[in-house]
Amino acid sequence: MRSFNHLLSSMFWVFVSCTLCGALCACEEQSPQETGMDELVSNPFSTDMDMNQLNSMQNESSDFELDQTIDDALTQDQTVDTIDQGMEANYPPPPNGYPLFALPIMPEDIDFIDHRVVFGVDHDPSEGQRIRCEDYAGRIFPYCYDGHLGSDFILLGAFETMDQGSARVQSALAGTVIDLDDGNYDRCHADALTADVSCDGYPMQANYVTIEHDNGWRTDYLHLKRNSVAVTIGDRVSCGTVLGLVGSSGYSSAPHLHFEVTDPYGVIWDPFAGPSSQPFSLWLNQPPSGSSDSLPSTSCSSP
Repeated sequence: MRSFNHLLSSMFWVFVSCTLCGALCACEEQSPQETGMDELVSNPFSTDMDMNQLNSMQNESSDFELDQTIDDALTQDQTVDTIDQGMEANYPPPPNGYPLFALPIMPEDIDFIDHRVVFGVDHDPSEGQRIRCEDYAGRIFPYCYDGHLGSDFILLGAFETMDQGSARVQSALAGTVIDLDDGNYDRCHADALTADVSCDGYPMQANYVTIEHDNGWRTDYLHLKRNSVAVTIGDRVSCGTVLGLVGSSGYSSAPHLHFEVTDPYGVIWDPFAGPSSQPFSLWLNQPPSGSSDSLPSTSCSSP
């Protein structure tokens, strides 16, 4: 088992690459227009982060909080409340109800995914401070990063695991494949000198699958391994259908799956329930608060 220090190093590199883009989700969706840079590191997981760097990063996060006055904090809380109320007013409950998703990783491959940390949707409306964010449980970095609109599930062992077969991505709910892309370079990685992402000169275009579900909701599965997409547009899929393999295509600093949920009105949702998201979960079985395991169940049926 990798050391905790190694885990933090891994999380740091995923964070660096995504936050510099402003929002990983936005970059993923715009990936065909992005350009790559020269490779300087082939595996961001290969060396541990110096603990002085980690402490400096944590102190920087603390400084952000200390610099904010109480009045600013109250204003921010009111802004979040206003956004939530506005969504309730403008977007009534979907006519076909809310979906319940399985974790989009095949059950047999769950041990290839980091159980301790999921990079979640950012519920903090402020922008411009890379590690200032708020996940569904009200936690800050490393449980989220600024502007993130999806849930990132990290592949343990990074490119070594990916080269040995990776983890299979499954459909989280039955539906129809409405969009996909495959064949794009899948070894994009963090660049240590620029603190950005390099695809070694190839276009930063993600391999992905988009599914529209019967209740009008949509899910996106991004950063898939090259030539691993196992479905075609128009296919009907069941919960548990293999869609592809976890990779590092597009604007991605290391192998992971970006899972994004959109409702029939085009609003992006956090599938995790919590004080900063919504009181009900969109997972069939979300881990209880405080659990050491952050991953929902891979099961496609209620327990």
